[in-house]
Amino acid sequence: MESDHQSLICGGRRRMMAGMTMSPAPFSLLNPDGRSDLLLTCEHAGRYIPPSLNNLGLPASFDDPDQHLNALLDVGAADLTRALAKRLHAPAVLATVSRLVVECNRWPYDPEFVAPQVQGVLTIPGNQDLTRAEIAERAQTWFWPYHQAITRQIAQSLLRGMRPALISVHSFTPNFHGHARPWQFGVLWDQDFGLAQRLLAPLTGATPPIGDWVIGDNQPYDIRGGIAFAVSFHAAPLSLPNVVLEVRSDLIDTPPKAKTVADILAPWIEGALATLPIPS
Repeated sequence: MESDHQSLICGGRRRMMAGMTMSPAPFSLLNPDGRSDLLLTCEHAGRYIPPSLNNLGLPASFDDPDQHLNALLDVGAADLTRALAKRLHAPAVLATVSRLVVECNRWPYDPEFVAPQVQGVLTIPGNQDLTRAEIAERAQTWFWPYHQAITRQIAQSLLRGMRPALISVHSFTPNFHGHARPWQFGVLWDQDFGLAQRLLAPLTGATPPIGDWVIGDNQPYDIRGGIAFAVSFHAAPLSLPNVVLEVRSDLIDTPPKAKTVADILAPWIEGALATLPIPS
């Protein structure tokens, strides 16, 4: 298998698909010249499945927002990322492909990189018995170009004398396998606890106060051990402050609701960033 750097160089192309239609670029870039010392990423922003994959063998109803949309992407995460990018004047990079095609927040060797099942329940026919070459093709077409865009954005910030904090934005379902989740937000962290610690501290500057919400400390997921690719690959090696921010999807499942939550989260994030120590 190719090295990370070789794969980064190979990625980034657009491809003509069936019917002479152009597939979307692997990523969407917002506010590339944003003045904030913050970079937002959204690995599960998109729902696109290339026509050549024949909907991965899934029924047409699988794209029904009332049924399986949570499996295709993180509901509301893209709208929240866009709203935060605007509110915080921050650059943002969003993936466009569905995580069922390739998982943009897992390492290429992870069994869930091209998931054979949805949440371990529903089999994805188009992801069965893939060769290494087929997996590498998906990675080179969608995964590496997206992460190459993040790498370029970080490099641009560093050249401008900025050391950006990286916040990877996600959403989670209110219920999982019949169990209600009590959190509105989750702050996930791995090796770097500095930014997470500041976000987890009570802050009363937002309306309503963040203290009125239930915030999970590495809940509803624990990412320790490097399983969250975006922060582990891009931020950790450069010692950039980083967290994965999870928001319950029913709070952000429409653009107006996402904007409302962004207005709550923005001063919370700004306050946390303002108290980070200046690197020597």
